[in-house]
Amino acid sequence: MSKKKKITLEDLAEMMQRQFDEIDGDMATKDDLKKMATKVDLKRMATKDDLNALEERLSRQINSLRGDLILVDRKEDKKLNFVINLLRKKNIFSQADLKAISRFRVFPRIEIHG
Repeated sequence: MSKKKKITLEDLAEMMQRQFDEIDGDMATKDDLKKMATKVDLKRMATKDDLNALEERLSRQINSLRGDLILVDRKEDKKLNFVINLLRKKNIFSQADLKAISRFRVFPRIEIHG
C-alpha cells in the first residue's frame, strides 16, 4: 500500500490561494462593471428592427430625392431643347454646331428617320 502524504495547514493554504487566484483572474472588477452597459443603456441601443426601419426610411428618402433631381433635370433639358429649336429655326448655328450643343442634353432624344 502506498502511503498518503499528510496535508499540512500550509499546503492547504497554498492550494486555496491558487484556486482564489484562478477565480480572481476570471472575475469582473468594479471598474469592469462600470464599463458594462446598464439596463438603461441596453434600452437605448438600436435593435435590428430599428436599423431595418431606418434603412427603409433612408431608402425612401433617397428615392424621393432622386425623383426630385430627375424633375429638375427634365426642366433644364426642356429649356435647352427650347433654345436648340429656337436657334435651329433662326439659322443662327450650323447643323454641326446644333448637334454639338445637343450633346449637352440630359435626356437624349431618339431621332426616328423614316
